Formats: sequence, C-alpha cells, structure tokens
Amino acid sequence: MVEGHHGLIFTFNRILRFGSVYIPGDITMMENGKMRAHLHVDAIIANHELSEEDIVLPTEDTGGAQYVPGAMIAGQIKNKVPLYYPEMAKKKRIQGTVVLHAIIGKDGHIRDLELISTPDDYLADAAMDVVRQWTYTPYLLNGAPAEVDTTINASYAMR
Repeated sequence: MVEGHHGLIFTFNRILRFGSVYIPGDITMMENGKMRAHLHVDAIIANHELSEEDIVLPTEDTGGAQYVPGAMIAGQIKNKVPLYYPEMAKKKRIQGTVVLHAIIGKDGHIRDLELISTPDDYLADAAMDVVRQWTYTPYLLNGAPAEVDTTINASYAMR
C-alpha cells in the first residue's frame, strides 16, 4: 500500500515477475475509503523492437527498509508454516500474542527477527522458530522490490 497525493491510496497485489523486474498484476486506487480505479494485468508481452537502452528501470532504493503495517504485509505471505503450541505452554494453559519485529528482505525472506513482547518464553521460542520460515511476495516500491520493516503478531489460544 502506498499513500499518494490528495489522500489517494494505492494497493498493489498479485506481484508478477517479468524478466528481472517485479510488477503488480493488480492495482487498486482508493479515495476516502471508496475504490476509484482498478487495473488488472492479464498478460505481459515483450516488445522485441526495444533495445536495452530504451528500457529505464527504477533506481535502486537506498533508503533502507520501508515500514509496512503488519496487517497489510500479512496479505503478502507466500509460504506460511503453521504455528505450533509448545507442550509446556499447553500444560500451563498459557495464551496470548507474541509480537515480533521483522525486516523482510527484497527476496521475501525474513532477514532479521526480534522479540517485542510475549506472554511466555515457550510461546516466543516457538513463534520465532516458525515465523523465520515464512516467505513473502516481494514488496514493490516504485516498481522495484524493497526491504520491509514490519510487526508480526503470532496469536496462541487454548481450544
């Protein structure tokens, strides 16, 4: 999600790869909570008449990781290994949410993961072990993959 001028919000979904470039397959433009436009890409066709000099790629992002809210980046998960409930936490009937801070690399893999808060160390260890295995669709900034700075919530509840 990118906030544009005059309160417009753009959401990029269904990321496609075209050669070495990632592009959104769906773009939605919202204004004041209402959809104003939607672009859907059905196909990408190379123009063989263009030379490499004709194609200008976005410059490399050097501004560091981009903050993306956890709820938004959750929709970008490609491979989500399910959380498991540690046996000792089950026995003690411990419940709650483990909050993690993550840096997701341009390739969609978690590069750094830190514990922010936890109801119990057993849950924290289990959540960190699993979340490290999650992979994401690369987040695009100006058409190029960018690192993401986000928060991940891992919720544990007894059933």
